Amino acid sequence: MQQSKRFFVILLSMLALIMAFLTSCDNNSKNDVKITTGEEEYYLVIDESKSLSIEPDIKEKKVSSSNKNILEVDNNGLMRAKSCGKAIVKIEIGDSSKTVPVNVYDRIVSKKYIGDKDESDARHLGSLGSALEVAKNGDKIFVRTGRYEESVTVDKDVSIVGEKNAVINSLLITENRAVLVDGLSFYTREYLPENKGSIEAMQGARLQVTNSSFFVDKKSDKPIERKGGYAIYVHPNSQFVGIIGNSFAGYKSCVYLASTGASLDISRNKFSSTNKGIILDIRDLSSNMPINKKASGKVADNTYYEVEREVEFLYNGENYQGKLEIEKHDKL
Repeated sequence: MQQSKRFFVILLSMLALIMAFLTSCDNNSKNDVKITTGEEEYYLVIDESKSLSIEPDIKEKKVSSSNKNILEVDNNGLMRAKSCGKAIVKIEIGDSSKTVPVNVYDRIVSKKYIGDKDESDARHLGSLGSALEVAKNGDKIFVRTGRYEESVTVDKDVSIVGEKNAVINSLLITENRAVLVDGLSFYTREYLPENKGSIEAMQGARLQVTNSSFFVDKKSDKPIERKGGYAIYVHPNSQFVGIIGNSFAGYKSCVYLASTGASLDISRNKFSSTNKGIILDIRDLSSNMPINKKASGKVADNTYYEVEREVEFLYNGENYQGKLEIEKHDKL
């Protein structure tokens, strides 16, 4: 009798241990979940709604936005874009979590929208040119990956942001415009005409170009054979010019700032296989006197590889005594 009682106690203890183990496994399966979404990063336009397509699709989850002024999201993962910017969506299921970046723009350009039947949608466009036609001053335009055979005129104050490998031919920016170009690629197989640029900004420009690439793709790339225009050509009387973190290759001359008294930041760029990296002219060509314009800022921290003349600095006088910080250069 005593022996059977002991056996029964042992059996109950073993059952309790088994139940505890099964409960622990069940809790772990709930708490340690692999969360997936339809995309790893989202790009929306203002007022657009889109589902995150969260898996597993269970009710016991929490979904939140880091900035509700930019993006709202409900617990089902339905997002609604409210204003331009970037928000981070956080998804929590048990002890597991996942974050997803969401970028919101005024307009999105994508090759997949070419020939779209919904012509009333002025937010999703098939070309940068069509996006600029309907854009308003202050708009932020996102260009998705693709080769866009376009040479576009920019006649509004806009920001143009490119996804990786978003490639266009050229931009012509009209007078007195404030334009940001970030992450675009400019590609050509031919040298540009004289006094033209892959980005050409007319007088009075407020121009910032960042994280972009400029490439002339010639099978025979010899310094003596290079000719033509520039990667970036800024006409006289610019107000602000920032050229930061870009790469240039294959041009005869890469950056030319003509007769400028602007605030400048030309830094952290990479120049390769070019005759001239930067040409900076601060001479006041409108004056009968040999004076300079009052440019300020810096030309610094750029790198050069196989560049014949890195910086060509044009100014009046024997020695420059202005406020511009400029790296090693040739005075002409």
